[in-house]
Amino acid sequence: EYRATVADCYGHTEIMRGTIDGDLMIFESMRETPPTLRMTWNASSPEYITWRNEMTFDGVDWQLIEEYRMVPLS
Repeated sequence: EYRATVADCYGHTEIMRGTIDGDLMIFESMRETPPTLRMTWNASSPEYITWRNEMTFDGVDWQLIEEYRMVPLS
């Protein structure tokens, strides 16, 4: 299990718990009140890594906030 801290430009901070499962590195917020945030890095493609930011209010239905492909600089 891994730990991460997040601080964004709006003053929001978060402590997250993470795991690695194959090509996926997944972190979820550890707060006791909704919403729960999930950040996923998917390295299954040899050409890029996909990063997803999602949230849920009920722990079941995840809503996509943003998703990016990260490619190496040439």
